[in-house]
Amino acid sequence: MVKWTDAERSAITSLWGSIDVGEIGPQALSRLLIVYPWTQRHFSSFGNISTNAAILGNPKVAHHGKVVMGGLENAVKNMDDIKNAYAKLSVMHSEKLHVDPDNFRLLAECISVCVAAKFGPSVFTADAQEAWQKFLAVVVSALGKQYH
Repeated sequence: MVKWTDAERSAITSLWGSIDVGEIGPQALSRLLIVYPWTQRHFSSFGNISTNAAILGNPKVAHHGKVVMGGLENAVKNMDDIKNAYAKLSVMHSEKLHVDPDNFRLLAECISVCVAAKFGPSVFTADAQEAWQKFLAVVVSALGKQYH
């Protein structure tokens, strides 16, 4: 079980309250598919993702980015029990989709880059980043739990 300080909880919930999932989700998933092209193999049903422009303009990529961010909202709402909140997602990604668990870490990095670019250092301070990175590390661990 993860222990959250009051400052960490506040930083995570405050930052989350400022995030537009319809903006950050598509940006982060697009960035994942462009920067780490081997992750594209899990999205073959999304149609054309053969070029950066195709990825950026793909409505299925944008939609799934929003879905991913909705999953993060579940973690924000269940900060004291993220592993159980993500148990079904972990099983699905492991047993049905066969996603490489390292992809969760890569996507978390892309989410952080997009959040940092959006808010800059006045909002995404070092303290906020520290709490956010801890939060995402817990989410990544919970998603990968089925693989252990």
